[in-house]
Amino acid sequence: MRRFSSSKGTIGAAGTTLLLVIAANCKAQTSEPAASVDVRDVCLASHEKSQELRLSGRLLESKKELLGCAEEQCPSAVRVDCLRWLDEVEAATPTIVLVAESDRGDEMDVRVTIDGRLVTTQLDGKSIELDPGSHQLVFDPKAAKPLEMRIVLGQGEKNRIIRLDFRTKSSLVPGAMPVSTGSALPPPVGTRPVPTFTYVLGGVAVASAISATIFGISALSARKSAEDSCAPLCPESTVKDVKQKALLSDLSAGFAVLSAGAATLLYFTRPTVYIKSSQARSDGIFEHWRLGVSSTSAFTSWGGTFQ
Repeated sequence: MRRFSSSKGTIGAAGTTLLLVIAANCKAQTSEPAASVDVRDVCLASHEKSQELRLSGRLLESKKELLGCAEEQCPSAVRVDCLRWLDEVEAATPTIVLVAESDRGDEMDVRVTIDGRLVTTQLDGKSIELDPGSHQLVFDPKAAKPLEMRIVLGQGEKNRIIRLDFRTKSSLVPGAMPVSTGSALPPPVGTRPVPTFTYVLGGVAVASAISATIFGISALSARKSAEDSCAPLCPESTVKDVKQKALLSDLSAGFAVLSAGAATLLYFTRPTVYIKSSQARSDGIFEHWRLGVSSTSAFTSWGGTFQ
């Protein structure tokens, strides 16, 4: 009887231990899904928010969200998207490099504030990431007055160098230049002579206008004579004569308009020429570009040189 009770006690103790182990496992299994659900929700929230920030141009904040949803505890599908988007955001984020120069050389002790936020107190040549768009920069060196600057960064613009010049005016002035004691050369005298071709075109325009008027009056007179004598059954020669005179009037008028336009254009686009020497001043020899003539020139080509 004593041996049976001992066995019964042993079985009871083992059963109690087994129940405790099962309860612990059940508790662990019920707590793990809860933790997994919380992590998944955070990853999904970062996944969605990163795209909203990216579309609004806030690339730096979008990058932080993408780093969060790219961690190993996030679902694999979310991690794949976040890692791909992270590469795209990093490629689109513009960067700047700040360089300062003072009388001593390259200046390092400069406090830099961008959009009201202190970014650095030492210029070390490293790039600084910023969102695309407009930014207000304030530079405050220890040995010079602060400087302000506004820049606009484009998406994907990398390592744009911003140079700051804190040198004093005395250091910018080069060595004294030697003063010439010779007489100063007189300034060149410029003139705008009217090309002779302008007058030619003007004369052609006037002659064409007169011709258009004469042929026009003649055509009207011939037409009126035909209407009085033979209309509406006039001979073909009479009709042809009226049409020919009207055509000549129209052609003359068109040629007058073209000639006048060319003369006007040539007049207002005539170049300024300069006398190169006293000999040129006495000989009246000029160099022209576009269209031009001189006392000894000859027309060479449209837009050519006249000498």
